[in-house]
Amino acid sequence: MLKSLPLGAIIAQKKSREDKELKALLFSTLKDMSTMSADDKLSYAREKIDHYLSQIDNQNISCHKGCAHCCHHLIHLSAAETKSLGILDSKLESKRAPQEVHFKSGKEWSSLNKSVRRCIFLDENDSCSQYNNRPLVCRITHVTSPAENCDLEKGLEIKPYFEDMANIIVLAYYTVEESFPLPKSFH
Repeated sequence: MLKSLPLGAIIAQKKSREDKELKALLFSTLKDMSTMSADDKLSYAREKIDHYLSQIDNQNISCHKGCAHCCHHLIHLSAAETKSLGILDSKLESKRAPQEVHFKSGKEWSSLNKSVRRCIFLDENDSCSQYNNRPLVCRITHVTSPAENCDLEKGLEIKPYFEDMANIIVLAYYTVEESFPLPKSFH
C-alpha cells in the first residue's frame, strides 16, 4: 500500500489549482479512470505517462540506462503495480525478505546496506528487468543533477525534474486506486 504521494504528484497537484490545463487533465483523467478495472487504470496511466514523457526535451536529464542509483531508494507500490510485477521466484523473494524486515522495523531506509537496498529487479548490468512494467514512480523519476548524486551514500544535492502532465496522471491514478482524497479546494 502506498504511504504517500510521490513528490512530483504533490507539486503538480498544487500547480493544478492555478493552471487550468493541468486541472482539466486531472479531472478528465479521474473521469476516464473511474469506470476502469485496476489493471486497466494502471495500463492507462502507464500509457499516458510514457506519452507525456516522450514529449519532453530531455537534454538536461542526466538519467541513463544502467545508472540505477535511484533503484536503491524506497518506493511504495499500489496493489495493481505489485500484481503486474508477477509472482516472485525464490531468488527474488530472498532479495526482498531483508528489505521487508528492515522496512517493518521502522528504521531509516538509508541505514540499510546499499547492496540490500538494491531493487530486486535490477539485473547484473544495472538495467531494469521489469522496464515495461516498472512502477509509476520509477517512470516519473528524473534528475538534472549529475546521476551520481543520486547515490545516497554521497550525500550530494539531487535536482529532480518534474514533468507536470505525467505527474498529474500519477496523482489521478493514486487518487482513484489508493483513495487519496483531493483537497477541498478541488470540489
